Amino acid sequence: MSLRKNISGLAVAQIFSYIVPLLQFPYLSRIVGDSFLGAIIFMLSISQMAMVLTDYGFDLSIGEQIARGRKNKKWLSVFYCQVAVIKTILLIFAFMLIIGALNISGHAFPIQLTLGLIICVMFNAYNPYWIFQGLEKIYIYSALVIISRFFGLMLVYLIIKIPEDYIYYSWILAFQAGAITLISHYFVIKWGVQIRRIKVKNIIKQLKYSFDFFLSRACVSLYSSGCSVFLATFGGSLNQVAIYGVAEQLYKAGVQVFSPIISALTPYMVRTKNYIVFNKILLGCLVVTVVGICTGFLAGNQIITLIYGYGYQESKSVLNIFMIIIVASVFGMLFGYPALLPLGLGKVANYSVIVSGILQILMFSILYIGIFPITAISVCITYLICDWFMFFIRLYAFVKYRKFNG
Repeated sequence: MSLRKNISGLAVAQIFSYIVPLLQFPYLSRIVGDSFLGAIIFMLSISQMAMVLTDYGFDLSIGEQIARGRKNKKWLSVFYCQVAVIKTILLIFAFMLIIGALNISGHAFPIQLTLGLIICVMFNAYNPYWIFQGLEKIYIYSALVIISRFFGLMLVYLIIKIPEDYIYYSWILAFQAGAITLISHYFVIKWGVQIRRIKVKNIIKQLKYSFDFFLSRACVSLYSSGCSVFLATFGGSLNQVAIYGVAEQLYKAGVQVFSPIISALTPYMVRTKNYIVFNKILLGCLVVTVVGICTGFLAGNQIITLIYGYGYQESKSVLNIFMIIIVASVFGMLFGYPALLPLGLGKVANYSVIVSGILQILMFSILYIGIFPITAISVCITYLICDWFMFFIRLYAFVKYRKFNG
């Protein structure tokens, strides 16, 4: 399937993903208040960390193997069964992570909220997105995302009417995840993927092969989702989480603009190694990024007030930091797997975020022992340092390779 069609499909999905939070969170911030909004953001961060564990980087590791030619029904069936077994085991650790994080935080969360979160993570664990990406049929998956998020948005308005209704938010997410996963499996089965007998040694081999991809994703999670979790756990105030989360949601909305490009470009570059197309996309992303940064710096206050209402003005200082981070995030992604995998430098992309993740742990430790106060701003600065560090490692590796190899 053409790169253009996949990017177009993902772009529509990402535009919808961009619009939905801008419609959901303003409503939620006004209905549930800053403390419950902080609880929702904390819950989302925990779920994202748990899903990094259950995803195990299969969208990249197996997606790469499929893009390199292992795409017949036999191979897809083998991958399908291997992933199912591995993810079933990983789910146990994901549930332990969720329960542990909620207990350590010291905040009392209703059982309904926790149960919905666990079900959401379970459905996401068995999502076969990696098959769609490897076969370059992401446009089909994008349509499923658009439809499910539309219904999810409607459910937010229909169900959450008073502050205490925030507990149902995780169930709405569980409904979305369940719908996407079940329908995705329908397509996978329709393509002839079947349950096959697989060998334990091959499962272990797949587990080892995907480990670097997983470790890199886990480290990215440390300085993305981990920041909200750390702030909620050791910052002592869900209000600070809300301040951080408001700015982070706007930042993530900006980054998501580029997600369809990265997702579609990675298998395309592995297959074609077309750096002429890569350079054109790089230039286009630069223009869009500059426009976004200028908008954030100049109109950030008005945007925050318009979307989230009064009471979140403190988020502007955090948003300013995120406007600097977004440069490293966008170009770090472009000079990551799309640029490095075709050159055989996938390990550099992985190790760059592993090193940044270790750096994040060190900075969290510094904040924890009290050298600096744990606030939304201080936590965001640690994110900035890690993301730029990751970007420079990837850029250096790419430039060095191209310089010596042409």
